[in-house]
Amino acid sequence: RAEGFWNPVINPSPPPVQPPATPGSPRLAFAPQVQSNRRRLAVLASPLLVIAVGSAAAHVFSGLLGRWAWTGTMLVYWALLIGLVIVLAGRERIGEWFAPSLGSRWWIGLALGAGLLSFPFLFLPNMGLLASISLAALWLGFAPVNAACEELYWRGLLLTETNGASRWIVVLYSSFAFVAMHPLMLGVFATAMALDFTAPGRLAPFAAIVLFQGLVWSVLFLRTGSLRLSILSHALTDLGTLSIFAFMNMVSVPVVR
Repeated sequence: RAEGFWNPVINPSPPPVQPPATPGSPRLAFAPQVQSNRRRLAVLASPLLVIAVGSAAAHVFSGLLGRWAWTGTMLVYWALLIGLVIVLAGRERIGEWFAPSLGSRWWIGLALGAGLLSFPFLFLPNMGLLASISLAALWLGFAPVNAACEELYWRGLLLTETNGASRWIVVLYSSFAFVAMHPLMLGVFATAMALDFTAPGRLAPFAAIVLFQGLVWSVLFLRTGSLRLSILSHALTDLGTLSIFAFMNMVSVPVVR
């Protein structure tokens, strides 16, 4: 195991194998490094693409599907995340990220603590929404699927396929981009996450919680060498926030003044 809080247990993406140089091609030896740098830049730039496409999809489906806009938006969003993971990391990396978790059992406690954070404030006051069996089934199915797709991209891809960049800067970058995705994409149809320039501080508590959880999930991945605990914690969060009910503006959200 690597020592140090930010050092990942998982192996970073291996550099591409350098082919033998041939006479008359002096720059061939630099090609693998150039390809590695280009891939790293593509990974670092990909959150901008994700947010732009997700936001566009949210606007389109809001006009087409009304309160069910989240269904089309999330399908586009998930497909994009998984596509980026496969193209920029490869299918074999996904198997590595789902390996058994390493390290102390205290990480399990951290995962559960972060995942259960929203239950007292959102889940318990809005439990009556689960009376709809069909919506409750969608809510239960949404949580693990969304958690897996998001963790594969926001933690798996961004934190391992950027070797050569500063680890803590990448963690902060991915976490802040993850926070920004919520109002810029989900806030298009979910008023609780929507940007309101007349009350710029309204989303501050929400953003702080999402940032905290993003950092926790990053630490869990880096310190256990697996996405398992991050996905578990993320799925609990999606259950606790009543995700799809919030997307359809059915959740009563506490107002922080």
